[in-house]
Amino acid sequence: MSVRGVVSAHRRAAAVVLGGALVATGALLPWLTLFAGLQHYSGLIGLYGWLVLAGGVASVATGLAMFVRRERWLERGGLTIGLALTVFTLWLVGRLFETMHGIGADAMLVARPGPGLFVAMAGALIVACATARLQRR
Repeated sequence: MSVRGVVSAHRRAAAVVLGGALVATGALLPWLTLFAGLQHYSGLIGLYGWLVLAGGVASVATGLAMFVRRERWLERGGLTIGLALTVFTLWLVGRLFETMHGIGADAMLVARPGPGLFVAMAGALIVACATARLQRR
């Protein structure tokens, strides 16, 4: 293996670790704020937030394993995790806006989306893109 191939593999592994850390951080950040930001609800108040956190931890573990070993199944596993997290967070964003629309009729609540779900979605996209291998002809 050439030096360029090793550097490329380490960059991809670092991107997977970074994306997984962003996903885990997004699960900890607020997903919804009420009363103009006075009350925060992070992802960890429900099952879906814990699933996003577990996906972020799995992505970090996959990225760290990619530093040590360069095997095809690690890349495929990281791609599967990244795509699953991307689809799941997109679905959660849709449900978040649906919920905000439902409670938006009450002017006292002043519901706003928090940054957490969007950070998690960005991290999931980084994991998916870092593990997707482009085929050369």
